Amino acid sequence: MTKKLLLILFILQNFINLYCQQHKFTDLGEAVKFPENVYELNLDKKNLTKIPLELKKFKNLKVLRLVENNITSIPNWIGELKNLKYLNLGENKISALPNEIGNLENLIGLDLTSNNLTTLPDSFVNLKNLDWLCLYKNNNFSHFPSNFGKMTQLTQLKLTRSTIKELPKSFQNLTNLELLDLGYNPNLKFPLIITKLVNLEFLSLYGNEIESIPNEIVNLKKLRELNLSNNRIHTINERIGELQKLYELKLFGNDIKTVPKSLEDNKDLSIKL
Repeated sequence: MTKKLLLILFILQNFINLYCQQHKFTDLGEAVKFPENVYELNLDKKNLTKIPLELKKFKNLKVLRLVENNITSIPNWIGELKNLKYLNLGENKISALPNEIGNLENLIGLDLTSNNLTTLPDSFVNLKNLDWLCLYKNNNFSHFPSNFGKMTQLTQLKLTRSTIKELPKSFQNLTNLELLDLGYNPNLKFPLIITKLVNLEFLSLYGNEIESIPNEIVNLKKLRELNLSNNRIHTINERIGELQKLYELKLFGNDIKTVPKSLEDNKDLSIKL
């Protein structure tokens, strides 16, 4: 690589860094001075009790972080942030989302970790570009809206530690899901409907008080990691051996004495008992 090319790359990298710095803000007071330039805003740990009204001015905002505040509700005008791609509202006290959340048509990622949600609004399915959704540790989350299966573009969904008892029938339409985490949902156990999700690669059902593994597990031909730890399983269904792409199987925290030969023969499979 010539010195001239190295110099060009150096200048280009510095330009990119400068561009990013000019569009990233961590101070609301500074951001409001340049509303058109605000592409990314990080207001984590600011002791906020509500989302500042000033954010309405940031029409070009793409990334918004409001983690670890004391926010209890989301304003209706959140739907005006049309260019938003990533929204992190984790570790707040939010109990409901407004219908206007469905207006964020460019949203790709939404993190709602550790809030007080019980469900999602019907308008949620209008988020046609949403790729990943994290609902981890919404302990009172009891059900998905019946139309949730319309979110066929989802590839990652995490719903750990909730009170949910069943998944809607439409859930079987989420066939682009590659990662599904439903751990510590003891009322849910092993919902058979998830065996319709043929593109799943990572499945977690740890801590669900599961007693047996259904035969339908073989439908998940692309499964690479399966976490069934901390359940009540005594025997491993031999048909798991038919999952040829499986390379990690977590079964610790169960009362399993033996492993089927079909699994022992898979030299690429790591079994954690």
